[in-house]
Amino acid sequence: MMKYVHVKVYPVDEDEKQAAAANTARLRELRLAKEAADRETRGGPTMSTVKKSRAPGAGKRPLRA
Repeated sequence: MMKYVHVKVYPVDEDEKQAAAANTARLRELRLAKEAADRETRGGPTMSTVKKSRAPGAGKRPLRA
């Protein structure tokens, strides 16, 4: 009957780091291309580019008397 199980963990080597970095870069490029295509099909301004108008002093706390 085994009481303890020893697992050998090896540090990540450079090949695995480069493969992960390449995969991340590829996924980022795909995401940016998809966002650009969505932006072109949408045509109008996005919510992040439209400045929100607020009444002056809308976020301020009232003075206490």
